[in-house]
Amino acid sequence: MRAHRDSTPPRRRLAYMPAGALLLASFLGLGALSLRPPAGVDQVAAIFPPGVGFAEVQSRLAGTRMRLVRNGLADWIAIVDLGGSAPERLYDRGAWLIGDPQALGGCLVRPVTAGR
Repeated sequence: MRAHRDSTPPRRRLAYMPAGALLLASFLGLGALSLRPPAGVDQVAAIFPPGVGFAEVQSRLAGTRMRLVRNGLADWIAIVDLGGSAPERLYDRGAWLIGDPQALGGCLVRPVTAGR
């Protein structure tokens, strides 16, 4: 059996690398923009460092007008009611990422079991 030989010269393949990198950066950038919370929302999804427990998320929100609505797939993923505060204040409380609760909430929540 004869091996198929690529007829494209190596230099020509390298010429496509910048276009491929730009395409990948565009997809990643648009994906990140779609997760940003819209202006004027009163609830956001906040992702804290892994290992932060439910009680610690509540204590990080203590002393603010923000409150924990529910947690997500793990205790360190939370839906937070801002209580009129700016979403950026969650970064001061240790959040790694703040996003749209509808975009992130669909895939980061625990599935409902029939016995619950």
